[in-house]
Amino acid sequence: NQPVNTANEAAQLNEDVVATYHNLTSKKNWFDQSFRHAEREADRADRNANSNPHSNFLRDQHFLRKKEYRKIKRTKKGKFLYEMNQKIYECGEVQCGSVQR
Repeated sequence: NQPVNTANEAAQLNEDVVATYHNLTSKKNWFDQSFRHAEREADRADRNANSNPHSNFLRDQHFLRKKEYRKIKRTKKGKFLYEMNQKIYECGEVQCGSVQR
C-alpha cells in the first residue's frame, strides 16, 4: 500500500503482479515460466516466417522453435502426470481436488 520509490521496487512489483496473474490464469500445473517462454518464442518465429515466407532461414527457425516448444510441453506434461500417478499409487486413494487438471 506504500508508493513505489525506485525502479527496483517497480520491477519487483511488476514481477509479483505478473506471477500472480499467471498463477490465476493457468489451470495446468505444468504450465510454468519456461513453457510460457518457449510458447512465446515459437509464436514470434511463426510471425517472422509468415512475414517473409520465402526465407529459408526464418522457416528453419520457425520449425526449430516449434519443435522445442513441443518437446518442452511433452516432457513437462509427462513429468506432471507421472508424479500424479505416483501420488495415487502411494496413497491408495484418489482425492478429486488433486486430480483435476
